[in-house]
Amino acid sequence: MQRSTLGTGRRVFGPEHPQTRSFLVEFADTLTGENRYSDAATVRAEVLTIYRRVSGPQHPDTLIAMEALGITLSHEKQFAKAESLFQEALQTAQRSSDKGVLATAWYSFACGAAVAGRRDRALEYLRKAADLGSPDVANMASHEDLKSLRGEPRFTALIAHANIPAPVHGTN
Repeated sequence: MQRSTLGTGRRVFGPEHPQTRSFLVEFADTLTGENRYSDAATVRAEVLTIYRRVSGPQHPDTLIAMEALGITLSHEKQFAKAESLFQEALQTAQRSSDKGVLATAWYSFACGAAVAGRRDRALEYLRKAADLGSPDVANMASHEDLKSLRGEPRFTALIAHANIPAPVHGTN
């Protein structure tokens, strides 16, 4: 159904219209939710290309698209490519006057590192996100991409430091 909606959106609105971009993001999210990371990466790369062209490299939506592709590539065991995207997102975010943009970039980098099995780096990046006041850290105890960190004492300490309620045993 989403493929059909996406096709219709491309024909009716055009390939770069905001509604078509929204359809693309939703489709990539669905593919990710189905663990179809290779397909999701292809769609996310298309989304990133469109955002770079339409919104520019420093637009928050471009950074979000870049970070989402990085996390997806991490799931695909392509952390070197993902890391390059995360570094680019961080460099761009550092030029932003909104420190929340930088905090989100660190949080996304942490998710990608955790997915890739780089626990120490994931914890370091989460600490940076928390220190910058990332609102995302409120969800880190239950965030699916960070599940590999659960049970890690440093992760538990980071949750406590951020004043996040610990998850109840038996839940994700």
